[in-house]
Amino acid sequence: MNRAYFPLRHSLWAATAVAAPHTDSLQDALKADVIIVGAGYCGLSTALHLAEQGVDVVLLEAQEVGFGGSGRNGGQVIPGLKYDPSELLVNRVAATAQSAVAGEPLLYRIEVPAGASMLSLRTYGGNGTAAVYAAHDRVPSAASNDYRSVKPGTAQTVQIIRPAAGTWYLTVIGDTDVEGLSVVGLY
Repeated sequence: MNRAYFPLRHSLWAATAVAAPHTDSLQDALKADVIIVGAGYCGLSTALHLAEQGVDVVLLEAQEVGFGGSGRNGGQVIPGLKYDPSELLVNRVAATAQSAVAGEPLLYRIEVPAGASMLSLRTYGGNGTAAVYAAHDRVPSAASNDYRSVKPGTAQTVQIIRPAAGTWYLTVIGDTDVEGLSVVGLY
């Protein structure tokens, strides 16, 4: 790896990556059927596929193979990011100023650790009338839920003794338009 040109030389990638193979700088004029600029995923794949079909290919890279984003993206899959951040409840932190049109569900998720003695899911404040439905590892509805609270108003509480560890879902459905609602999960 040519560390002199590497802007992330103090990164974990730079410290642990296998050194790139030595390549010569372009010194002379070259002739080819296709010239590809950039030896990232796309450039390498294109050059390989063309060469396999007998095309005369020259691949140019200013730094080293995989130098740019292709070589440093980490290849991470972070499942938690598939959710809208507004849907994620953090223990003891209220999601405030929530609103919805009557009949439109609001969906929330909270991750409960193993060993939690109780999970309390609450709504309070604001205006309107809303029911809450809770379920473990699935999205609850009025027709299918593990727990529910359907009192008049917005003050609803579902308490689960010794909840299973993992993802708990809370669906709030207003019988009327709901505004200014707060939602909190506590374990």
